[in-house]
Amino acid sequence: MGMEDKSERASRRTKGSIDADEKSGTQEQVSSQRNIQDIDQAQNVNATPVQFNTQNFNVNAEFNPKDYSGKITGVTYLEENSKILSNVSILLYFGVINEIAVYKTKSDENGNFSIEDLPPGYYSILAYTGHGLKNVVQCIKVLAGQSVHQCILLR
Repeated sequence: MGMEDKSERASRRTKGSIDADEKSGTQEQVSSQRNIQDIDQAQNVNATPVQFNTQNFNVNAEFNPKDYSGKITGVTYLEENSKILSNVSILLYFGVINEIAVYKTKSDENGNFSIEDLPPGYYSILAYTGHGLKNVVQCIKVLAGQSVHQCILLR
């Protein structure tokens, strides 16, 4: 084998070809890369890591405010004889009684009243008539979705 045979074989090897060695019967694959770069040349390398995450998910949310709201119902009575009183003014306060009522209603002809769509919490009721009868009911606890029945006896 002469010098030209080796250079031809090296030239074929750099191209990634398979070369058979006749004497040993083995195959040899050679791959090479050429990197021509001046050693003194400056390089700018951005080593800031960048990560992209993609996640697909579906959220089905249904919001119905009535599901979480509470309700206070009740009947108004005269305390001395348990007679049903109609047209009684009902003032609802959030927490303790203060200057501003959060809801105002009147009892119907059967003494019934209903206050709906209340957020969970503690409430107080002031009930009164135009004839000087009144009563205060404090600390009515309303939970989410709960209906509380409260009888009010006026004195």
